[in-house]
Amino acid sequence: MAGLRRDQPSVAPEVAPPAMAHAPAELRPAAALPDRPFPAAEFATPSPVAATPQRSDPRHPGHPDNDLYQALKGQIPDASERRLLQSTAACHRSGITADNLSLVHINDETMTLHFFGTGPLTLPASVDLNRSSPAPEESIERMTQFDQQQAQMLAEMRTQQAQMSQGRSL
Repeated sequence: MAGLRRDQPSVAPEVAPPAMAHAPAELRPAAALPDRPFPAAEFATPSPVAATPQRSDPRHPGHPDNDLYQALKGQIPDASERRLLQSTAACHRSGITADNLSLVHINDETMTLHFFGTGPLTLPASVDLNRSSPAPEESIERMTQFDQQQAQMLAEMRTQQAQMSQGRSL
């Protein structure tokens, strides 16, 4: 499971583990949990949606990204639900899952959360902590739109492959 990392300018960076090989050089890992709180705007009482999450909501136990949401919740315990949903959506778009999440990093200089996953199909993801988190519905909608785009691209590729194979068989 990933560990939360935080910049510590007074500490020299350690040798990066293999999972960090693709992390930008300016992200220096440190072993401590946050030594100061997240922006106050990110600490809010749970939204009413959280009380009864829908199946399309990663907070719902039956959702495919619920494990990722829970993993991020464990790595960023002081984050609001809105920030967790935003982070889950960012990871989702980058192919990061609970199984391949390798690093959660807070860059104090840029006030950015960075997420890294292992595997050839993952990309680094980030969330700007200087901006307020979108409403839960917006993060969920972004995930749904991404999934729909991926499904459409896959269907188009299959159609093209079928047309190409039909052309060869004539």
